[in-house]
Amino acid sequence: NELLPKALDLVCFMLQTGKRLDNFMYATVLSAFASVATLERGMEVHACSVRACLESDVVVGSALVDMYSKCGRLDYALRFFNTMPVKNSYSWNSMISGYARHGQGEEALKLFADMKLDGQTPPDHVTFVGVLSACSHSGLVKEGFKHFESMSDSYGLAPRIEHFSCMADLLGRAGELDKLEDFINNMPMKPNVLIWRTVLGACCRANGGKAELGRKAAEMLFQLEPENAVNYVLLGNMYAAGGRWEDLSKARKKMKDADVKKEAGYSWVTMKDGVHMFVAGDKSHPDADLIYKKLKELNRKMRDAGY
Repeated sequence: NELLPKALDLVCFMLQTGKRLDNFMYATVLSAFASVATLERGMEVHACSVRACLESDVVVGSALVDMYSKCGRLDYALRFFNTMPVKNSYSWNSMISGYARHGQGEEALKLFADMKLDGQTPPDHVTFVGVLSACSHSGLVKEGFKHFESMSDSYGLAPRIEHFSCMADLLGRAGELDKLEDFINNMPMKPNVLIWRTVLGACCRANGGKAELGRKAAEMLFQLEPENAVNYVLLGNMYAAGGRWEDLSKARKKMKDADVKKEAGYSWVTMKDGVHMFVAGDKSHPDADLIYKKLKELNRKMRDAGY
C-alpha cells in the first residue's frame, strides 16, 4: 500500500542505527522488499541478518529464498536454498513458486519431486499452487491434471478455488477453450473473479473464437466488479481481435454509461534515500515540477532521436 515506502525507510533507519531485529521481523522486512522487487535493499537486509547470526534460521532463510526468487535472482535463491541446513514448507514452496513464476516449469517439477523424495515436509495447498502454476506457464496440460488429481487422491488435500484458478489458466493458455468451459461448468464452487478474468483473457487470445463464452465471462465480471475498468477493456480487446467493431463500440459505450474509469498506474524506484512511489498524473510529490520537467525533456530527446 501507499505506506510501504515509509515502513521500509523506518526499518532501514532502525538497521542503520543499530537496532536489533528478531528473525520474524527480518522475515517480514524481506517479504516487504520482495513484494516491490527491491533487490538492493533486500540484499542489505540479508547482510544485516548475517551480522546478526540469523542467516541459518529457517524463518529468515525461507524469506531470503522468497525475496531473491521474486526479485528475479533465481541463482541466488537456489544457492541459498541448497545451503539451508533445515528446510520447511515455506522454503520449498518459495523455490518451487519462484521457478514457476519465471517460466521454469520443468525445474519446478524436479524440485517438487525432490521435496517428495526428501520426505521431511509433506506438500500442502501452497505447494500445489506453485506446481500447477509451473504446469500452466510451461504448457504441461496432462502433467497439470495429474498433479491436480493427486491432491485429493494421494495427499488428502481438497482443491481450493486457487487451484481451480490455476487449472483454468492452464487450459486457457493452452487454447483448450472447450475443455475450459466444461471445467468451469463442473466446478464444485462458483468461479471467482480471477477465474472469469482468466476465461475472458483466453477468449481474447483466441482471436474472437468462443465469443459467447467470453461475453458470459464479461457479464459475470460486471456483476462481481462493476467498477473495474480492466474487465471492459478485456471485452473490448476480444471484440477487436475478432473484428467485431460494432460489439466493440457497444462495449465502450457500456463502460462510459457505467462511469468506469481506468485505475491510475503506479511505479516505484529505489534511491539512496529511500523508496519513491509515483502514480500516473499525481503531482503530490514534493519535486513534482522538476520530475515532470525532466520527463518532458527526455520525451523531446526521444522524439528527436526517432523513437
